[in-house]
Amino acid sequence: MKIEKKRPGENARMYAHRIILDNIINLELPPGSAISENDLSVSLNLSRTPVRELSSR
Repeated sequence: MKIEKKRPGENARMYAHRIILDNIINLELPPGSAISENDLSVSLNLSRTPVRELSSR
C-alpha cells in the first residue's frame, strides 16, 4: 500500500479516504478485497475511528 503525507488542512477522515481511494484506483488494494481497520489505522498512523467512519458511509 502506498502511503503519502497528510496535506495541509486535511483532517484524519479525509486523509484516510484519499489514501484508500488512491490505492484502490492504482490497484495497490484490489477492488472488493477485504481490508482490516486495525491494519489500515496502523499503516496510516491514525486511530481506528477515522477508518471506521469510512466503512459506515
